Amino acid sequence: MDKKQQLDPTVIDMTGKTFNGWKVIGFHGKDRFNKSRWLCICTECGREKDVDGHNLRSGRSKKCRPCSAMVVAVANHKTHGLSKTKVYRAWQSMKTRCYNSKQKSTFKYHGAMGVTVHKDWIDNFEAFAEHIGEPPTKYHTVDRIDAFGNYEPGNVRWATQSEQMNNTRNRARAYSHKNESPKT
Repeated sequence: MDKKQQLDPTVIDMTGKTFNGWKVIGFHGKDRFNKSRWLCICTECGREKDVDGHNLRSGRSKKCRPCSAMVVAVANHKTHGLSKTKVYRAWQSMKTRCYNSKQKSTFKYHGAMGVTVHKDWIDNFEAFAEHIGEPPTKYHTVDRIDAFGNYEPGNVRWATQSEQMNNTRNRARAYSHKNESPKT
């Protein structure tokens, strides 16, 4: 029997037509609600599925579930693409030092002493990166200009290890007793 002969006269033959991400292979029958079902193939991945005819024509069904989920994931999970950079690692480390008490070796000198990260930087890497920029060399790391201050605009810089060693709390205390400023 020819497909057209199998179709109820009220059914619109959609065989061979493409609707969004579905290509109609043929009539699949009627469901328990007497709605026409069509065997379709996803044009992106090749999965076959029977789809309600009205959902095909109206655009409600655009493609198979895995391909639809991928579109949503890509749209909702846009990233800055900088997670493997030195600036990103510095941002993560800065937050760890201030807020992760399990990192005892660094937390005791930062978070436990009340050092915080600026509110606009905690959850916004792009804002931090825009403020501090790229490090001048691979030897530079994030440093607080005022060793007693927080990680905030105007108090962070890229510094070498020797610059940071001259900018410790102990050195700052020693110089404050002599009314001198440390050389940085």
